[in-house]
Amino acid sequence: AGGAHEAGKLQEASLGVLRLVCILCSFLLIFQWRKELNGPCIPVFKLKGDPNISAWDAAGTVAPGVYSEAACRPNFLQVENPARFVRGERGWLVRLLTWNFLLYKNAELLMFPLVLKADYSHFTVPLIHDLHDARNLLTVLFWCSFLLLSSVAVLLFVRRKDISAIMSLSLIVAPFLPSSNLFFPVGFVIAERVLYAPSLGFCILLSLAIHRMGGREEEEEEEEEVKMKGGAEAGDRSVLMDLFRSRAQRICLFITVAYGIRTLIRNRDWRHREAFYGAMIRDNPTNPKAHYGYGNIIINDVKRIDIGVKHLLEASRLQPNYFDAYNDLGAFYNRAGQYEKAEEQLDFAVKAKPEHINGLHNLGLNSLAKQDYEKAFLVFDQAVDFFPDRVDFYFNMGQALHGLGMHEDALQAHRDIISLDPLNPISYYWYGLAAGKVGRQEEAELFFRNAIRINRHFVDAMHNLGVCLMKQDRLEEAIGYFLRVRRYNPNHVEAKRLLSKYLQVDS
Repeated sequence: AGGAHEAGKLQEASLGVLRLVCILCSFLLIFQWRKELNGPCIPVFKLKGDPNISAWDAAGTVAPGVYSEAACRPNFLQVENPARFVRGERGWLVRLLTWNFLLYKNAELLMFPLVLKADYSHFTVPLIHDLHDARNLLTVLFWCSFLLLSSVAVLLFVRRKDISAIMSLSLIVAPFLPSSNLFFPVGFVIAERVLYAPSLGFCILLSLAIHRMGGREEEEEEEEEVKMKGGAEAGDRSVLMDLFRSRAQRICLFITVAYGIRTLIRNRDWRHREAFYGAMIRDNPTNPKAHYGYGNIIINDVKRIDIGVKHLLEASRLQPNYFDAYNDLGAFYNRAGQYEKAEEQLDFAVKAKPEHINGLHNLGLNSLAKQDYEKAFLVFDQAVDFFPDRVDFYFNMGQALHGLGMHEDALQAHRDIISLDPLNPISYYWYGLAAGKVGRQEEAELFFRNAIRINRHFVDAMHNLGVCLMKQDRLEEAIGYFLRVRRYNPNHVEAKRLLSKYLQVDS
């Protein structure tokens, strides 16, 4: 008895330590999540009473009347968690009803994972705006079921000291709470990945229920009771217990087989990206991310370009400010030489995200390709304001200025490149090209030589230096550089042509 008592004390102490570790891990995970998700933080101090103080501020008191906050608000998009952005007098009601309904949706996914959508943004789950929405009944059903389960778990613990049900519920609830939107908003509506840990608790709880349906938990008590009662009643009780056991086994077998089949079917959707996005469109046809992902893959297949374009257009229709869809369409039309269509899509992209580097870059290059130098200059000038360290933007702006006949301004843009990246041979090479374009051959020669000095294997700089020397009637020196080009790159077509012209050698 003493040994059993000691074992019981040890078990109780172990459970206590486990609870403490779980609580500490939860706090550490939440802290790390806030630190990493929100990006770099800047200390901000607010006076007590500031209406902008949040619960996180209150948790970081540094002095009486002063709150400290890490100014690193998550950059959530409205489409990722729409309820968070609802404002107005009834905004709190919309958030309350919607986020509580999401608890039911997560429970539904946990128990019946029949339709898995992978992404639930872009109003996949419509907002609940008032109490008359029928979906509120499902929320009530969820809370009633959860409270009933919790009550049963507590009763089992109080009456029989059985903590298994409470631990199972805790394993469901504790990992899910940080992503439930109940304490602070998160960057998604529903994420199937956050149900991985709760599914362990759900499986344990389901096993306990099946175990109890079979009567094995109380088998000894039941047998003792049967012996005491005896007779026909004892036989009836024995038959009833066998029936329950048989039913529990069938339920367990059915659930195992059903979930196994569902897993195999779902695994087929994860074979490759095309199958994955195809499954997303099948299960969630109004989600623009699904159409964008599918179109982005298909558009690279020459035989299915039209299908890819169709899905990208559908993505932009479903979400009118979908930058990625517009940008990819614009890049595709640009590669196809359809510059007008490309400009239309890229204009939409830049309007959706004026500061996005890819949109500005693609729009500027498209304007250069269609020789709309004025627009190209304006685009790259805007790009330089947003990204003053991108040397390729200065180069392209110089190209646009050359096209407009503003050669001095173009050369100044190339000087800016050298000041930004003075150790890069490309900077000097680009300036040499620009100077040669306006007839400044001696200046171009100097910068080509600087590029070669930094990188003595810079074949393009050698070739253009040779061309520059030819224009100055310094043929012997030019031929020397063309020969160096051939030594480093025997297949350089232009160098072979010039050598065959001036040396009359078979190329």
